[in-house]
Amino acid sequence: MCAHSISVSWKAPAYRLICGVLLTAGLLLRLHPLTANRFHPDEALYAYWGLQIATGADPMLEGYPVDKPPAFPYLLALMFRLFGASELTARLPSLTASMVSLVLVEHIARRVYGKEAAILALGLLAFSPFDISFAITAFTDPLMTAWVLAGLAAAAAGRPLLAGALAGAAFATKQQGIFFLPLMALAGIWWERFHSKQDVPAAGKDIGQVLRLWWVRGIAGFLLAFAPALVWDLMRLRRPEYFEQSLISYGGLSLAPWSEWGERAANWAGWLGRFWGSPALNVLAILALTWLVWNNLRAWRKSRLSAEAAFDLLTAGFSLLFLLGHWLVRFHTWDRYLLGLVPLAAVLVGRAFSFVLSRRWMQVRLPAALGVLALLVLLVLSPAGQAALGAYPAGGDHGAYWGIDQVAEYLRAHVPANAVIHHHWLGWHYLYYLYGAPYAFQWYTSPEEVAERVRAWSDVPHWIVFPMCREWEPVAGALKAAGLSLQERFHVVRPDGQVTFRVYELYAGATAAGQPGVE
Repeated sequence: MCAHSISVSWKAPAYRLICGVLLTAGLLLRLHPLTANRFHPDEALYAYWGLQIATGADPMLEGYPVDKPPAFPYLLALMFRLFGASELTARLPSLTASMVSLVLVEHIARRVYGKEAAILALGLLAFSPFDISFAITAFTDPLMTAWVLAGLAAAAAGRPLLAGALAGAAFATKQQGIFFLPLMALAGIWWERFHSKQDVPAAGKDIGQVLRLWWVRGIAGFLLAFAPALVWDLMRLRRPEYFEQSLISYGGLSLAPWSEWGERAANWAGWLGRFWGSPALNVLAILALTWLVWNNLRAWRKSRLSAEAAFDLLTAGFSLLFLLGHWLVRFHTWDRYLLGLVPLAAVLVGRAFSFVLSRRWMQVRLPAALGVLALLVLLVLSPAGQAALGAYPAGGDHGAYWGIDQVAEYLRAHVPANAVIHHHWLGWHYLYYLYGAPYAFQWYTSPEEVAERVRAWSDVPHWIVFPMCREWEPVAGALKAAGLSLQERFHVVRPDGQVTFRVYELYAGATAAGQPGVE
């Protein structure tokens, strides 16, 4: 019994009401923590790029080695021009993209599987603490994921030109968007195999010609959407290009040595487990998915593969290959690299549970679907609530940089314009939080460099800020051993009582008279 045959038990008003409740819950969970945390270093860097464009200071971003495509910085610049520069403004694209992704997941699951799977998939994504945690960031990944889902929906609806254009938009937002291009192409083939033949008699249709037309339209759409990013990159005077710069920034791409396989597998598995953060839900999902795939493989061997089963194998196979590539290739094991898999996992897990409900021994389908949805929400409610407080261990910063805005305010108010601010960990934060400030920012690789500069430039003030989340005490000790005096002028205390930053003025030799430390 296929998924479409059991969806007739759903009344349209009831279905829309449940979708509305889930979307509202998803929005509320994502709204609450929008301003809970300060920028992660990468968020601060992207916001700085947006400011450079918005203010006209560097509209082509030629003054900094940019390693990302231009779509996201220019979107941030537009947001800053419309609503003013702030952390909230910088995070609005991700919030919007996350909500659009919820709508797209419901659309894809309903179109392919039916309403039971769509409701479950929507609920799983709406309450995913992993997805919630990224919806409140200024990373590029949520927007890229929304483009990918839109492209997948277009491909699964038989619209190759639009699918290609959306894939190009994903690639123009973040390079990793190209990894999802095979998924969209396979979804287009899936549509041709199982749906387009319903409209055109098989005898009058050359499937090879149709697929060739698909590829031509898809590539045309991709190039059309990606062309502005390519033209922008070619027009910039700064070299290397952003793609080459990304390889430089991240150390290039190579196969991971076998000695790293175990650690890398554990790291990726840890992030997978945090998609929903519930061990019970993870076990149930694995069992349901295993049964679903086993049944689909049996149907495949018997040449009785349905459209729903084919889409199961398509998305599951792609997800496994995606994980395999990230495991074996030396990508950084960062949580955000898996964000694009969360909606696919929600669709697959929702489909797996709806597959259980479609068995003959499950006669009461609508109450059963709502019961399973309620169970899933209860299992994930605690981690979702943690994410709604901005404290789930995924996504952006979770308090380590709390107070960096207060540090910036203090420096602007108390540090003279000709001062040198030494930094090792906070350079990207300074680019945003001290944007336009009249200071000389000096990055150092060792405390000895700082000591040499303080002695060489003794006629200007020298300052340094230590984040408590880093190993700062050995650096402070080395500065004192090199003959410098450190006078604390300011520190930031988080609401939980933890000090997050200490601001020091530096002197060569003995402490300057009349300059007591400030507590």
